[in-house]
Amino acid sequence: MIDSTAETLPTLAKRIGKTRMTVWNWIKNGITVGNRKVKLSAVRVGRQWCVQADWYEQFVKDCNPELPALPESPSAQQRRLKAEQERAKILIG
Repeated sequence: MIDSTAETLPTLAKRIGKTRMTVWNWIKNGITVGNRKVKLSAVRVGRQWCVQADWYEQFVKDCNPELPALPESPSAQQRRLKAEQERAKILIG
């Protein structure tokens, strides 16, 4: 499920200082890290592709496995907990 914090490709590209096509290539083709392919998760909403903040954070972590894990920010923790609760509700019924 996508929430209101999701960014469109042009918005994300501008925020991180990359071109829209670079972000699109990360979604479509991914990048090779070591011997595996890492892709940026995204969903299509209408005519636009959207990426949630935690999906981009996970993409960066997966692309840089040598970096030490940073503590989760309070807002990221709340988003993660909310998403886990939503998944649990769906599973429980």
